[in-house]
Amino acid sequence: MSSRRYTAAALALVLAGVVGLMTGRAQGQAPEVCWFRQLAPYGINAGVGTNRITPAAGGSVLVGGDAALACLKRTGELRWVFHFQRLLEAVADNETFIYPARQDGVNPMWVDPESELVFLGASSRVLYAIDIATGALRWSWSGARSVFESVIGADGRVHVETTDFKHWALDIATGRVLWNAEFRRVSNCQTGVFNGVLVRPNIDGLIFGLNATSGAYLWQGTQQLDVVQQLWEPDMPFRTFPEYPLGLAYVSDSSGDVVAIDLTTGKYVWRVAAAAGYNTKWNHRMNLELWGDLLIVHSQGFISFAPGGDKGIIMALNALTGERLWIRDDVYPSLCGMTVSQGLLVYSAFIQPYEGDKYGPGPVNNKIQLVALHEDGSEAWKIESNNKVCTGSLQELDGIVYYMYTNTTSAANVMEIMALPAAPRGGARACPAGVLSPDPEPVPPTPAKPMMTAPAASDGPYCWKQTMAFKPLASPATDNKYIYVQDNAGLIMAIDIRSGEAAWKATAGPGSVSMAYPTNILLAEGLLFLGTAASEVQVRNASTGHLLWRRQSGSRPNYPNLYPSFYGYPAYANGIMYIGTPDAYINAYNATTGEEVWSYYIGVYRPDTVQYSAEDNLVYAISHDADVGYSDQLTAWLLAFDATDGTVVWERKMDSFASESGFLNVVNGVMVFATNEGELRAYSAGRGGGDLLWTYSVGADKFRKQESALLVDGSRLGLNDTDVVFWGDADSSVRALRTSDLTVLWQISLRDIDVFPEVESLPPPVVWLQFTLSNGALYIPSDQGLFVVNVTNGAPLWTDLRGRINAMVLVVERPELGGAQVVYGRYLSNVDSNVPACRPNNPSGGISTLATDDSATTRFPVPSPAAVAPVPTAAPSPSPSPSQSPSPSPSTSPSPSALAPPSPKLSSAAKPSSGVGSFLPAASPAPIPTPAPTCPPCPARANCSSAPAPAPTTASMSLGLTVVSVKLLKADKSSQDRLQAAVSKLVDSKSVRVSMLSVEAVGGSSSGAAVVRLSLKASSSKALAAAVEGLQDAALDGELQAALGAKGVRGGALAAAKVRSVVVAVSP
Repeated sequence: MSSRRYTAAALALVLAGVVGLMTGRAQGQAPEVCWFRQLAPYGINAGVGTNRITPAAGGSVLVGGDAALACLKRTGELRWVFHFQRLLEAVADNETFIYPARQDGVNPMWVDPESELVFLGASSRVLYAIDIATGALRWSWSGARSVFESVIGADGRVHVETTDFKHWALDIATGRVLWNAEFRRVSNCQTGVFNGVLVRPNIDGLIFGLNATSGAYLWQGTQQLDVVQQLWEPDMPFRTFPEYPLGLAYVSDSSGDVVAIDLTTGKYVWRVAAAAGYNTKWNHRMNLELWGDLLIVHSQGFISFAPGGDKGIIMALNALTGERLWIRDDVYPSLCGMTVSQGLLVYSAFIQPYEGDKYGPGPVNNKIQLVALHEDGSEAWKIESNNKVCTGSLQELDGIVYYMYTNTTSAANVMEIMALPAAPRGGARACPAGVLSPDPEPVPPTPAKPMMTAPAASDGPYCWKQTMAFKPLASPATDNKYIYVQDNAGLIMAIDIRSGEAAWKATAGPGSVSMAYPTNILLAEGLLFLGTAASEVQVRNASTGHLLWRRQSGSRPNYPNLYPSFYGYPAYANGIMYIGTPDAYINAYNATTGEEVWSYYIGVYRPDTVQYSAEDNLVYAISHDADVGYSDQLTAWLLAFDATDGTVVWERKMDSFASESGFLNVVNGVMVFATNEGELRAYSAGRGGGDLLWTYSVGADKFRKQESALLVDGSRLGLNDTDVVFWGDADSSVRALRTSDLTVLWQISLRDIDVFPEVESLPPPVVWLQFTLSNGALYIPSDQGLFVVNVTNGAPLWTDLRGRINAMVLVVERPELGGAQVVYGRYLSNVDSNVPACRPNNPSGGISTLATDDSATTRFPVPSPAAVAPVPTAAPSPSPSPSQSPSPSPSTSPSPSALAPPSPKLSSAAKPSSGVGSFLPAASPAPIPTPAPTCPPCPARANCSSAPAPAPTTASMSLGLTVVSVKLLKADKSSQDRLQAAVSKLVDSKSVRVSMLSVEAVGGSSSGAAVVRLSLKASSSKALAAAVEGLQDAALDGELQAALGAKGVRGGALAAAKVRSVVVAVSP
């Protein structure tokens, strides 16, 4: 594409079209449109973007996409474009896999108003610090090994969260890592730093407060919330009050509750159920915005069904007390937030894309609104537009509102940004005319690198951890040579079952970034049968990953996908693959050619698992209504097809929702389902089946709390008079039921701390997946981790509570190793394998620290102001390839042209290195000496030097304990000595000396909680780093808790002590 400039006539036509489209559906005195820009010429393509508006450099509009960041002036004139490379990898069949950004597609960014730098957490897993005025790169940091979840900052520090549960604090001026920590759960993408306090919500509903300067633990929220996972990227609201000098921060959860948190104590000052009295659908989350003394709460989901569109709620709460001042339930829900400007609240709204009252075949019209409200909730103006979907977050600067959206009128789905005044001014122009710029030269596509994968983390044979691109939502399969897995970003992988190394990788195909559910993996006759995250049916050679054929679901004319995801298992028999697809079809395909054998349309129902029965040549399928208007999740449909020709042998409608994530177990002529009504229902199988045999009621309190069941032949358990059903629910209960007399064989609660003491500090486990039975052990996946119990009585065997398990567990018995090899996908992107020699210890505590390391930061000299002039596009920076170890990666010196002022056309010397985007090169090049880093101008408070700081050799350790008498521990020198000795055993005592400093109460001397402070003094920085890493592992893996419970340590003040947090601050 050549550079061009819009003519005045063309500009007039474009703006006239936009203004006409918008104001044609306007109510009240709608504002004029100042300007709008299509973002594709800047390398920002349709999808999900992010934006920041800042007064820096005289007013700047920053817009980020999947591979570029553009900076516009307030007039819409292009200032510069910064391009970065996405992680690309060449995979099977010469295809390319693109590693994703955050789950919603966003590359998060934050603007520091003091330094006027923008910090971009790119999908390349590199953090860039960019000068807003010039586009010059100040420094980049490549220490992240996972996707960026959030980027925020304050007080000379930029804070980043990554999806592998890590938090990093870096110096804004230099990029030096100041401290970092690891949590047990991934953070919400909405975090905040206020008055020196880092507020970090976990998605599991726990909120932590840390000292933002040192990383020291301050508090944990006093109440359990529901899932805290904000959509998009609105900033966390915060303000101070005389009653709360450090201020209140405001957070909402997925149940619609809103809380105000005192940053001094972590206590919830108030908690409001914003959706109380309304039946919210699908998405219960709330957007929040402060407006003086008001906290505005706007629902992201629908609250009621009505022809023409579902409505949401918007309300004003007293920000200090939580009192509701007004509410409106005649508005549309919002996804892209709101902003306050010119005495008005402006919010974006989303009108549901329904035809009539339900989803179904036919065109979908996406509609958006911009609405302005007065302080009393009355409407000032409203604009509605067709064929648009909002993205980013609504923001304002000096009375101008900036709104980013995707225009769906063309097949290309163009992303655009619009500027318009918040308050109309009676016909007078409220903003300057737009100034268009030539399009920058296009950046040539980056070729994928050969498949070069970082080695698996391994502790020996069958003890390994492999990393996927995102969530491994598919249950794995094995042929005893490879483990086969796939994730919801479209990565398919074969892993060596012994070493954990990748044997081959493949891609689900275009569209896999949709993050949809894939099927569980079915392996048969050397073939992999898959439903992928790209809504494709695929069959691949298991040995090589070679694709035999693919079919796109939703490609039939007038039968689009009702839902993007698969669920459960496909089936295979006699050369035929059977699978339910998102377009509501049950299909039979020739497994060799992909040719359709037969298909059956099930209408508004969504198919889950299908199962072949050789005994009667039937294919069974379970389906349920799939988000279809009035009947959402109320009914199910069980069908039996003749496997040869697809004839429906029998069908049964259920008056309750039923689903199955695992196999449809047909045992002794019976199938059992767990229903939404709190029941188990048994149906007869076979050609004369479909009859309801029995119903077992668990209780009305289990409504919508159970999903999957495992039916087992009693002979496998030594029971000759009955079969047994095993299932769990959202209340953490697990039951075993005898089918012969419907009596409970045993029942346990996974939240019972007397049985599972390791769950004490965790939210109640939610169980919804099918269990796995092997050699007398029952493997129970949950949202808090894996529980393994004795199948005959429910007695605990072992647990792994390091993260959510999203799919069924694979078990391979290995008697030569003393027990089973257990393989499972662990949140967020891990696939773990362990045997008895390397079972994970029970973790304890919520936080541990990591060793700081500065080698991943690359600094760039700052050009003199005279040499830097604003130009259309900035040259991209060389980006260090991510590596798996904290040791320095080989880097090249910036070439003279790369350090020169940015130019409109990328020179060959300034083009990114082709090494960026792979994980590890096959052979590292010889290191090239890098010039000593030059510090940019830094604030007076910063310690700025061109020489690197001395490597630290000392650190302080804060150990949080509960169930401990603080008064006794302070007085009991023997207990203190034993605790100090226990910590010393976890580090190399020859090179690191551990000393007790103090014991302090948390929340009063009678609270039963204490912080024990110790010092670490090492003989070298290397020894200190090893000690910090060892303590981190010990905290997460439970070794620290085990050390306190060891003989000779436990007793006295430590008799019942529980480790709740570990923070190690490395001295500068």
